[in-house]
Amino acid sequence: MKFTELGPYFKAYREALGISANAVATNVHVNHETITMLENGETNMKFLGMLDDMMKFYHMEVIPIGDHEHQPSLHVDLSHISPAHRKVVKKIIEDENARKLALNTLEKKK
Repeated sequence: MKFTELGPYFKAYREALGISANAVATNVHVNHETITMLENGETNMKFLGMLDDMMKFYHMEVIPIGDHEHQPSLHVDLSHISPAHRKVVKKIIEDENARKLALNTLEKKK
């Protein structure tokens, strides 16, 4: 799946949660027209096209999985990239996991 195809998943998930496009736009610091364009699958968004190209280059793929049909996840096949790039990706994943752990810890303290 391409990044340019994620908009309908985001829209369905947003609607399932009862969140407005304006609320999403405010929280991600973009205008609501950008959110609407993404959710409507308008593929003239150059940034998403660039992400699609990078995913293809790094042999990565976004695969929608999970109990809810609109929960995409990222699958990374590291066997196709160099050891140096593997280290970079591994560090990114470790940093993200550490960030999530810190957020969960803060939530539990509340």
